[in-house]
Amino acid sequence: FVASLALVGWHLPLSAVRSRLYMGDMINGHRREIRMARDAAIDRQDIASARVVLVAAVDGQTLLYTPLIWRQQGLATPRAFMGLTATAGLYRLRRTETSVLVLEGFATEYLAHEPEMMFPGSATRSRSTG
Repeated sequence: FVASLALVGWHLPLSAVRSRLYMGDMINGHRREIRMARDAAIDRQDIASARVVLVAAVDGQTLLYTPLIWRQQGLATPRAFMGLTATAGLYRLRRTETSVLVLEGFATEYLAHEPEMMFPGSATRSRSTG
């Protein structure tokens, strides 16, 4: 019983401090991502009729929610927005037809972090389940 109380007495303040630090890091990261989306170097002239393609996002939030961040910050949003990837690495982007973009990646490893693992293909699922 005494050992249990000692463990709780040690774990409770430690977990509170670690949770606070984790939340602070998460909030600061969120603020940084909002600043990056807000200050993105894009031509905002006629953006309401533009189609914007984000080739490589820094994370899932900027990949999926940049137009919502722009709207929240009072900025005009594009007619269409598409994020292609949140994978770090080198890419080749080619336009093969008027409305077709081909993104070729040169990374050695894909589906390695959370935003990429959101939508794994059937080959990935069957490999990971054994």
